[in-house]
Amino acid sequence: MQFNKQAFLFLNGLAGKNSILDVLWVFFAQYAIFIFGLVLIYFLYRDKKFFFRLTASAVVTVILVALIKKIYSFPRPFLQDGVRLLITHLADSTFPSKHTALAFALAMGVFFKRKRLGIWLLILAFFIGLSRIIAGVHYPLDILAGILIGGIVAYGVFCPRSSVGRAAVS
Repeated sequence: MQFNKQAFLFLNGLAGKNSILDVLWVFFAQYAIFIFGLVLIYFLYRDKKFFFRLTASAVVTVILVALIKKIYSFPRPFLQDGVRLLITHLADSTFPSKHTALAFALAMGVFFKRKRLGIWLLILAFFIGLSRIIAGVHYPLDILAGILIGGIVAYGVFCPRSSVGRAAVS
C-alpha cells in the first residue's frame, strides 16, 4: 500500500507545475470520457448490434464498479493534506475508478472489432486513468483495478467463444 501512496504523490506532484499541462490533465480527467459517448453514437448509426454490445459492456461495467465501491470503501486521496486537486469531486469511495473502467471497457470492445480505432481509444483511456491520478482524485491501484474490470467485462461481452469457453464445453 505504501507504493500506491508514493506513486500517487509522485504523479500528483505533476499537477500545478505547468498551466498548459494542467488544462490537458483536467480535460482528460473530466471531459475526455465524452469522446466515448461520441463513439457510441457513431456505432448506433453504423452497426446497431455492435452498439448494443458496447452499451451492454458499459452498463455491466458501471454496475460492477458501483457494487465494488459499496463493498470496499476507501477515502479519496484529496482528503489527505498536501494533495494538489485539479478538479472537484465527491468524497465517495475511490476504489475502483469508474471513469477508467468505463473507458477501458469501451476501448477494448472497439479494439476487438476495429483494431486501429481501438488502439487510439485505448491510448485515450490510458490518459483518462493517468489524469485522474494527477488531478488528485484516484490512487494508481484504483486505475489498475478499473483497467482490469473494464478489460474483463469487454472480453466477456465480446469474446464469449474463446478457446477457454470451447474447452469447458468439450
